[in-house]
Amino acid sequence: MRTARGARRNAFAGVLAAFALAAFVVPTAEASAGGRPGGRAPRAFEATPIGIVSQPFHVLTPVNARFTLRLPAGVPTNATVRFSLHRKVANRDSFRAIADHFAEPAVIDQVSVPLRRGVRDAGTTSFDVLINTAQSSRNDLYLAQEGIYPLTIDAVTTGGEVVGTTLTFLHRRAIDTATAVPASVVAALTAPPSLVPDGVFSLLNSTRANVRAFTDFLASITEPVTAQVQPELLEALATSTELGDAELFASLRAALTRRRVALAPWVPADIGALVHDGLATQVTDLLTLSMDTFATYLPGVVLQPDVWVARDPLDDASLALLRNLGVTTVLLLPAAGTGVEREADSSLLSRPAGTSNASIAVLSADEAMATTLDGAGDDPVRIGYRIAAEAIALRDDLVAAGGSAGNVRIIISSSSGDLVDGATLRTALRALASAPGIDLREVTNADTVNGTEPATVFPPGAERSLGGVKNGLVQARREYEAVISMLPEADPRSVLWAEQLAVASTGGESAPAQVDGVRSELRRLTGAVSLATAPDITLSSRNGSIRLQLRNDEATTLYVRVSVSSPKITIGSRADVVELLPGGTTDVKVPLRARSNGSFPVTVRITTPSGRVQVVPPTVITASVRAVTGLGQVVSVTLLLMLVAWWWNSWRKRRAEAAQEGTVSGQ
Repeated sequence: MRTARGARRNAFAGVLAAFALAAFVVPTAEASAGGRPGGRAPRAFEATPIGIVSQPFHVLTPVNARFTLRLPAGVPTNATVRFSLHRKVANRDSFRAIADHFAEPAVIDQVSVPLRRGVRDAGTTSFDVLINTAQSSRNDLYLAQEGIYPLTIDAVTTGGEVVGTTLTFLHRRAIDTATAVPASVVAALTAPPSLVPDGVFSLLNSTRANVRAFTDFLASITEPVTAQVQPELLEALATSTELGDAELFASLRAALTRRRVALAPWVPADIGALVHDGLATQVTDLLTLSMDTFATYLPGVVLQPDVWVARDPLDDASLALLRNLGVTTVLLLPAAGTGVEREADSSLLSRPAGTSNASIAVLSADEAMATTLDGAGDDPVRIGYRIAAEAIALRDDLVAAGGSAGNVRIIISSSSGDLVDGATLRTALRALASAPGIDLREVTNADTVNGTEPATVFPPGAERSLGGVKNGLVQARREYEAVISMLPEADPRSVLWAEQLAVASTGGESAPAQVDGVRSELRRLTGAVSLATAPDITLSSRNGSIRLQLRNDEATTLYVRVSVSSPKITIGSRADVVELLPGGTTDVKVPLRARSNGSFPVTVRITTPSGRVQVVPPTVITASVRAVTGLGQVVSVTLLLMLVAWWWNSWRKRRAEAAQEGTVSGQ
């Protein structure tokens, strides 16, 4: 196995080896100086760069090709533009040595065109050059064999001075003889979180510019691209009241609607660090928020939740979590390859070493092409064709080594995965889409592994952590999971607080303030509930009830769980969830039965419906039971019956006496 660093050493060794090909390469100053560091580039490349506006790339048959150039200011009108075709590159390593100007291959053909014959238009000059694939003739560039050919374009004065130069590439390949292998281009849209600690979205103008560039890029291409968008950014745009944001969101939605989008966490977060800190549930919440956001704001977009684009290094534990969340394909961006060891080239389909995560297909973005894309400047056409040419050179190496459509996966992205330069990537996309031997496609869950693929060894555990944010985030999550059960299901605060904790999980500058803000709101929510009841109650019977009064000072309905317990009293029902109306007092009657007379403590607990957090400190009420029971009840009933009998007899006696007095008076 070889580490990523070892792979780079081997690649560099290949560059040095390319210098030894004297038959194909003319050594330059730095080559003779003994290597790449500290050497000087060929003298020609010290001239002012010539910009390329358009050029041919794939040459299938003889063609009169047009090169549209942006020549440096001050090129004399009597100058000549010279097109020098070099020997085709031998392999990918020699390609990079040539492209980076550390080797200059021998010239095999050359055409010079007077500047006055060029067609000038809006600061550009176009030249027609015959490129031949059948046979060499005068005033043409002959591509005798299939392959990648370097092409140097110089602006030369009549005195032979090179006053402008550039290096580009041409590709000759017969369509029917090429073995097509999959290649994918990744373009992501991310930005610093827009959700600020006070719970509102605040978009930066630079973020809007990135959204506009990403949207324009997608709208300008029809080729397949693996797109990824930060869901937090979608919500910020969709809910913004700023002028123009609604139109910008509509444009982004239209550009995404016809594409599949790889699922991203709600905000960029280091999954390995979260798992290391015991916050695996936070990862689940990040993905849940993502899917909910897409369902709410982009219901027509097809998500790929089983494809994970890794920006940060992964380990066995984080891979296991992703597997449990349904991820079947992991795409490692260059930064995510740190600490990874591979049995084979990174552009070959692989699987994690071991058996626990062996069902996951592992793809890797090419680090060298990512570095080139990161440095794309003001010459996007030239850089775009360079990337396409390098991808083809890599394809040729892999196929020559036995690779096929079944195991080659060429991935092109920037180091971060973000869209660094849309014009450069658009040029590369279009060149690759029409390249014989390249099957341009999106990264999907179609890649499967069966255990025969080369292994990628991930470190057993991440050493990264959220640092000082960890403890506060762990506590805030614990409180949040308990307290949100007090809110009605549709209350937007439960989502808002989850989003704030998601931002905190990035470990960014606002993380401590996000955590403190959520915890403060949770404490305010529980503090809105109070219990009002008499400290002492008297029961004249063993069967009775306790009347509790719960006050809700919040402007919305809240839910709490009421539980009553006592060692001498049987409570008539279990702890119940009670609805507290906003801004009012709710009466709660708790039935109970006393086992004997006397005074007993009754403990009242008010908790969140989940029962995990106390809303009100436990309150102890003294219940005095003065019920008469047993023989006393019998005596009481007997005395009552005797009293009734005495009254009945007295009433009858008075009535009889009254009747007798009436009879005597009548006589």
